[in-house]
Amino acid sequence: MEPSQSSNAEESCPDDMGLASAISRQYRRYRRIAERHLPKWAPAGVRLSFISALSTLSGARRARRNADTFDDDTPSIYVELQRYHAEQHTYAKAEIACLVRLCTYSNEMQKVWRTISTMPAQGCEDPAFTICDQISFTLGRFAQIPKRLPAQRKKSLLRVAKAVDDLLKAVESDSEAQYFFEGALIEYLVSQNLRMRSDSGEVISGREARDPSWAFNRTIFEPLHTEFMDDSPHSLKPWGQWPVSEKYEWLHDEISVTGMPELLTFYRDGLTNLAQEQPEIPQPGRPDGGLQPFLIRSLSSVMRRIYGQPLDDTVALLVSATLDLPEPLTRDTIRQYLKIPGKISSRNR
Repeated sequence: MEPSQSSNAEESCPDDMGLASAISRQYRRYRRIAERHLPKWAPAGVRLSFISALSTLSGARRARRNADTFDDDTPSIYVELQRYHAEQHTYAKAEIACLVRLCTYSNEMQKVWRTISTMPAQGCEDPAFTICDQISFTLGRFAQIPKRLPAQRKKSLLRVAKAVDDLLKAVESDSEAQYFFEGALIEYLVSQNLRMRSDSGEVISGREARDPSWAFNRTIFEPLHTEFMDDSPHSLKPWGQWPVSEKYEWLHDEISVTGMPELLTFYRDGLTNLAQEQPEIPQPGRPDGGLQPFLIRSLSSVMRRIYGQPLDDTVALLVSATLDLPEPLTRDTIRQYLKIPGKISSRNR
């Protein structure tokens, strides 16, 4: 065999080539579907979002077909996974329909996307894709948030915070309980570590069996070859430049000195502060559960971040198309919602 032939044979793996070919065929198929459902002027970012949603839908459908192999003895984790794929299937279908509406809801949609694509953007390579992603994220986030009236929400959060505070006081009143409480976090992680290793077939050493904390001895994070260690002080290096071993050392040290009292105090204080904040959904009593104002605030926020201004007209049509409203919203409606007390939460991106 000629050297060149040998080199090509080594570089060309049939399995890799077959996979690449399959991915390419799938992408071309999704692109043709996008061309059938989206207008020719649709921005590349919208097309990419559409293709991504098609890929998610295809994966969810494959997972649903695999459900036929499950029986009564199937572990619960796989049942939960199947439920997740079912939700993904429903969500992907809704997202595909939404992306089509974002281009076809009215004759003004082409103007909307032209504005998004041509205005100077700040730190955003593809505004169209970012905005589609923001809409998808916001709808998913909205589905997860409990829909409670502000007074109910505040009362419930403060009730839980008080229960945590009562637990802390009860622990402090018993020295033995307090001693165990201090080391409960590391004890729990150690027990989980030993259980995982034992379940995988590892024989636990007598030393670790007698003293489980040895499983998390700090020396396990020390490199074997110290001559390759970077002795630069941590404070002089960004976190991203720390070696993996040093990141694990930091995590180990923090876990070792962090007790349950610190965690519960942090949790209690966080709940107390959260109860004083404006709820993410300030109008859950609306027929739509507060989705329209929630989406308006989210899109206005991302417009300010990308363009430095809210673009009320653009937001009005994007929201109208997303929710498939009988009549499109106006800029005055958008501004009215933005005047409602309560800042846009950073959790809405």
